[in-house]
Amino acid sequence: MLLVGAGCAKDVPQSSVDMQYFYAESSALHTVAADSIQRFAVKVETYAQQNPQAKADPLWPEIIDNIKSAAQGANIHFVITIDTEWEGEIEIYF
Repeated sequence: MLLVGAGCAKDVPQSSVDMQYFYAESSALHTVAADSIQRFAVKVETYAQQNPQAKADPLWPEIIDNIKSAAQGANIHFVITIDTEWEGEIEIYF
């Protein structure tokens, strides 16, 4: 007896073309100067502010990890701005 079941394919979100470019560029950050890493981080942050859905992209965590890794290797320090009017808990991990 042969049983054939119809599987339910889970919808896997696809990365946008912009996010694919950001990922490719972020993967090479360890080869560039510190000022280039900072400019790229600002470019990604600006893009995310203008396109909030970017943070839901599957490549977003990898892009951020690549930026952090390159910045650490280049001895760049991050400045974090916190909205003090927000009444929730704030956790910062380094």
